[in-house]
Amino acid sequence: ASFSSRGVQGGRLFPNLCANGVSTDMARRDNEASNYIASGTSMASPMVCGAATLIRGYNRNLKSDETRAILLASTDASPGTGSGLNSTGPGAGYLQDDVAYAIAKDSSLHGRASLTNTTTSWTRNIAVKASQRIQIAIAWHRLNTSTTGTSWTNLNLQLRRGTTVLASSTTTSNLEEFIRYTPTATETLNIRVYLTGSVIGGSSQAFGWSTYGLATSVPGTYTTYGSGCGGTSGASSLVLPNGYASTSGNSANSYPFGWGHIRYMQVHDKSDFPGNTVIRGFQIRNRLNNAQNAMSIPLVLYVGHTASASTTLNTTFANNWKGASTLAFSGTLNVPSVAAQTNPTVWTVKIPFSTPFTYMPSEGNFLWEAQNSRTVTTTPNYFDAVSGSGAKGSRLYNSTSATATTGSLQSNYHVVMRLDGAPPVVAGAVVPKGYDATSGNSANSYPFGYYNLRYMQAHANTEFSGNMTIQGMAVRNRLNNAQIAQSRRMTIRVGYTSQNPRALNTTFASNWLSTPTTVFTGVLNTPAFPAQTNPKIWTLQVPYRTPFVYVPSRGHFLMEAQNSSTAGTSNFFDSVNSTTNPGSRLFNNTSSTAATGTLGAGYTVILQLQVTGSGSGVTLSNTGVPTINASFNINLSNASTNKIAILWLGGTQLNASLGAIAPGCSLYSSLDVLLGGVSTGASGSGTIPFGLPNNTSLIGTKFYNQYMVFDSGANTLGLTLSNGGAGMVGG
Repeated sequence: ASFSSRGVQGGRLFPNLCANGVSTDMARRDNEASNYIASGTSMASPMVCGAATLIRGYNRNLKSDETRAILLASTDASPGTGSGLNSTGPGAGYLQDDVAYAIAKDSSLHGRASLTNTTTSWTRNIAVKASQRIQIAIAWHRLNTSTTGTSWTNLNLQLRRGTTVLASSTTTSNLEEFIRYTPTATETLNIRVYLTGSVIGGSSQAFGWSTYGLATSVPGTYTTYGSGCGGTSGASSLVLPNGYASTSGNSANSYPFGWGHIRYMQVHDKSDFPGNTVIRGFQIRNRLNNAQNAMSIPLVLYVGHTASASTTLNTTFANNWKGASTLAFSGTLNVPSVAAQTNPTVWTVKIPFSTPFTYMPSEGNFLWEAQNSRTVTTTPNYFDAVSGSGAKGSRLYNSTSATATTGSLQSNYHVVMRLDGAPPVVAGAVVPKGYDATSGNSANSYPFGYYNLRYMQAHANTEFSGNMTIQGMAVRNRLNNAQIAQSRRMTIRVGYTSQNPRALNTTFASNWLSTPTTVFTGVLNTPAFPAQTNPKIWTLQVPYRTPFVYVPSRGHFLMEAQNSSTAGTSNFFDSVNSTTNPGSRLFNNTSSTAATGTLGAGYTVILQLQVTGSGSGVTLSNTGVPTINASFNINLSNASTNKIAILWLGGTQLNASLGAIAPGCSLYSSLDVLLGGVSTGASGSGTIPFGLPNNTSLIGTKFYNQYMVFDSGANTLGLTLSNGGAGMVGG
């Protein structure tokens, strides 16, 4: 309104907020039959007073400074407002009684604190959501009421990502500060209130604070980093269903390996897997107390993923695959004669894979198919199986033909099996050289964070110290930036080139020296990852479904990625742009099947090429994510068998090698709280559930985990350590 008081007086900005004050309809004194309509700040002020009375009527513990902070934080961004306090008319914004009342009811959105001449700052973490505007206010009182002008304590307000200031309110004379800010990412930020100068009029300056617009539904995240060290008997297997590694099932069946002329499928729920799993073979066991007959089986075995639920396979075999299946075995399976066993840890039939297969739970449930064309001439073998609620999967079978197109479904029934895997991967080389612990000078979304893109990247063979069997690769998000969750459909190939690695041919196909190896095809799921300051943390893992043996003498290393996703917000990964970088990239950002591209000499995304570790490292993984009022599991695998493992929680992420007393072991988390212990049992694995209370103030809290396994024979220290886990509480 034209008559509103506004401006600067005594160094203070006015007004603080605005309310209805034009043509206000009120009761007329001593005349209840008519109304009094008037305009003025004298009409707006009682509305603010009424709002304060309303919320203090609900919450009688509110002090006046805290009440004032709530009223400011809850304002609407009316015309003329900005990112903070101003003197142009509306101040922080328009009074919203209903919002202020809702904030007053939620103790996590407001409070009081104090600063002194020795404790000069206060911080509080808050969870925010991308593009969802937030408002923060603080308010305090003059302690020396006998003075005028600016003789009172000066507090300032900041919103920060770590120590980086994103927004601030630093008026010199106001008794309140206000920030309005729109986050660019879903993440955890912190509010900082700090003292400028000294406390005036007392020894301690109390203030009230309040927030509005915080994320009410923030997804929890959990990621792993680093690598564990091996013990005396590292396990590299997984028994399905979980819980039957040393326990016999409640049934037995001859399908599919003990009978003949049968086509058979079996699905396992992805929740039985701790994460991405490299499978190099199967093992099964004859039912206890029964001898196993020798037999030869003409067998074809496929493995892969399915979008079907673990209880509802399609009765047409071919309709159950998600994407292409992998041929894992083709030939004669020789089942040996084995005496009756009483120990369920003895596996009596082994089926090695001709091609290792990487199962990824993000792609769907695990599916395998056996085509057994044997003619039945002998007594069948019966293998250990689970029926009922313990079977987290189902089977589909046709016992008349190995090439039948349809079958009969039996839910909650499957053969107990052991998946034989491989040791975890570790860093074999980082290219360009010299960037394993150093950040690059650039960042780019190509090829993993963009879409509709064809991309090649070359590295000189002089960057490699020798031959290496590459099992996967990893990249890292640019430092101090949160990585957002996204899915990209990718096909990745690796191989050799004879081209100058800094000057690839602009025609993609002309750069291959020989037929490349397809190492990944499917959906690459990038996890949400909090902003990192440590370049040793690799935030996106790309497992190779087919290992690639790179021999530098054969040519320079070449990688191609075809990203056929159609749209999405981009992540930016750490990169190097340098005239001394012996590599280059070739890209076309208009089509994943483009024939030609644009060359970028000396520009490459930093890659960590991963190889098999020297031994099975103790591995921490998770099932579920941390969320208030819920539990998730922190899993342990690849540990020495029949040992005691301890899980702890810390508030600080570390990366400290233990050196000669425990070679290969590193401390990845501070040890602040012990969460519990578990026996690794006969499978070298275990799980500890971690429950979180229903407390919204925990949302956005970060924490770190690590397992320790007591293994006296492993090293001088007598223990092994897992990789680290980084969590952020959601809710």
